[in-house]
Amino acid sequence: VAGDATVALAWSSPSSDGGSAITNYKVYRGNISGQLSLLATLPNVLSYTDSAVTNGQTYYYKVTAVNAVGEGPRSNEASGTPTSGQTVPSPPRQLNATPGDAQITLTWLAPSSDGGSPITHFRIYQGTASGGESLLTTIAAVFSYSDTSVTNGVTYYYYVTAVNVNGESGSSNEVSATPVAGPSVPEAPRNLVATPGNGTMTLIWSPPSSDGGSPITGYTLYRGTNSGNRSFPVPLGNVTTYTDTGLTNGQRYYYVVTAVNAIGEGPPSSEVSAKPATVPGSPGNLQAIPGNGNVTIQWSGAPNNGAPVTNYRVYRGTTSGQTSLFTTLGNVDTYTDTGLTNGARYYYRVAAVNRVGEGTKSNEASASPTAGPSVPSVPRNLAATAGSGVVTLRWSAPAADGGSPIKNYTIYRGVSRDSLVVLARASALSLFDGGLTNGVTYYYEVAAVNSIGEGPRSPLVPATPKASSVGTDTTKPSIQILSPVAGSSLPAGPTVVTGNASDNVGLALVEVSTDGLSWTKASGTASWTATVNLTERDHTIYARATDGAGNIETATVAVTVSADGGIMPAGSDLPRSLVVTAVLSFAAAAGIAWFLLDRRRKESRRPMGSRRFRLGRNP
Repeated sequence: VAGDATVALAWSSPSSDGGSAITNYKVYRGNISGQLSLLATLPNVLSYTDSAVTNGQTYYYKVTAVNAVGEGPRSNEASGTPTSGQTVPSPPRQLNATPGDAQITLTWLAPSSDGGSPITHFRIYQGTASGGESLLTTIAAVFSYSDTSVTNGVTYYYYVTAVNVNGESGSSNEVSATPVAGPSVPEAPRNLVATPGNGTMTLIWSPPSSDGGSPITGYTLYRGTNSGNRSFPVPLGNVTTYTDTGLTNGQRYYYVVTAVNAIGEGPPSSEVSAKPATVPGSPGNLQAIPGNGNVTIQWSGAPNNGAPVTNYRVYRGTTSGQTSLFTTLGNVDTYTDTGLTNGARYYYRVAAVNRVGEGTKSNEASASPTAGPSVPSVPRNLAATAGSGVVTLRWSAPAADGGSPIKNYTIYRGVSRDSLVVLARASALSLFDGGLTNGVTYYYEVAAVNSIGEGPRSPLVPATPKASSVGTDTTKPSIQILSPVAGSSLPAGPTVVTGNASDNVGLALVEVSTDGLSWTKASGTASWTATVNLTERDHTIYARATDGAGNIETATVAVTVSADGGIMPAGSDLPRSLVVTAVLSFAAAAGIAWFLLDRRRKESRRPMGSRRFRLGRNP
């Protein structure tokens, strides 16, 4: 039977051993039919798995039997072509036969490989001579069988095969047993129950219905991390409970138990499984945001510690450190407490609950509802998309701005859930975070800011940059600010910034800033432009270019900003004979003959001069 890089061979013993017991079998193999050479010399077994093969190549085989006289003729020729993908299972392991009174109990372990498809059943072969087995029965995917078709005093031989949708495996090891009248091994223990704890599992069971006629002397407990794959046997005394320790919370463990008497070990109990767990961890970053007659609280989800979080409990009080249970919620991360008194301060804590119980409470947060504007609500739909050395963040505006327009957003980043610090401030609904380390998971939150202050942070989102399959680009882009030039004196207000940028692979975006924290995306990349708002003081204008691999380069210019853009410098190139013409027009009231026009400086009440104008005849 061909598998993935294997060919499993099975055969029956010769109809005659020539009067001398068979001692060996020889396996011959070749790539061409009829042209075979010796591959292996085996002991007296009836199967062999050839793993020195190449998928897609057809192999041809023959087998001979050997006794003390010599080697017999070759068998018929068989061939197989190993292929990748799903295959038949490997043979069942460690077949064991235990005799009883008119019965033989077989036990075995699951194959080391199911061939990529679940095992559906096992086939049991029986015979009264070694190598002379034939199919006895087909059973479900269990790991024991009691053969009650036997006669006391007769020796029986067995092997077992596993079957999946791809076919039947090779045979297990051959075993034999002779049933005898009298005591036998115990039956399987009953009612096995696994109760998980914090890194522990407590097993309880009932004794077998029958001890086989010989008192039970002990039990053996088996544990595995896959169904049917029993390992870690633990011999126990004659007890019916055991606590397994040192386990990993959240990992599923599988158990069976067997009973032992003077005759031997009986069949296994039914299999049980469970996951150890403890109470959840503490919810993180609890925040309280005041509103008009309400307070909205939000938090980061608590670690489940092996069992899913089912609820959150909200504790509230009007004195710090004195909160009591207020309400129980589902598995959510925000809650709005309504019907509150404006001006009063309320204190909150939150705890997570799973099937084990309630975890540690969160940090305490407080807020005072107010009738006026409040901070914005939480930004929505935060998403993080990872690239090679970069993460792109996008989010939606909050559902409510708190009654005051949103000014910008604060972006937080950290390499663990509880280590977030301010990364940047942005006026747009996206941020390109570059220069990151591939393989490191970064965590992000975003908060909206208005004139009242910063609102609650969004739910935490992780992202893990990964290296590009086309290689890693470490060359930084170049960027230059063309206007304004360094040292310029500029008027306060909106200022257009222009420049150019380039990169060896490709630019992703260009951004500008007046503080190095809050960035605005520029229009264009190779040739770019952006508008910044300057106030009356010295400023540094920042521009940064980011390429597709996350490499960043920054350029700066220092400028001076005043109300009128600065004093015109002295020099021979000043304009001369400047004439300014002001045209005044108005409708004269009836009967007015003269107008007096005064001229004065904007910042002074003192006239610089007056002039009287005579008007023409008024109708």
